[in-house]
Amino acid sequence: MGVYQALLDMKIPAKRVVFVGHSAGATLALSAVIQLASLGKPMLAEVVALSAITDFTYSGASMTANEGKDIISRFETLEVRQASLGSAPPKDSPPLPLFGKLSSRPALLKGKTSQR
Repeated sequence: MGVYQALLDMKIPAKRVVFVGHSAGATLALSAVIQLASLGKPMLAEVVALSAITDFTYSGASMTANEGKDIISRFETLEVRQASLGSAPPKDSPPLPLFGKLSSRPALLKGKTSQR
């Protein structure tokens, strides 16, 4: 958030800024967009989020149904959650894309999923 604000302070237009992240970085990029919207900050142009973890609460059925089929196991995502959140409640810290209000979000790059 600080870097984004510094860009705005340097008169870089928000429409020229793109957040790109992979894995934990993708989760952080999406969470940052939620925070920007909640703070009323100018919205950036685009977000490229590759392999983001969007739900640290594991409320979706896919976490169980896809066990053994995904590249990253549930155990690995639990480790990422612990490293990312510590003792913070999973639903609120950081604001997760699954629960965040993204009505004013920037363009998101959508990729196709492959079947293994």
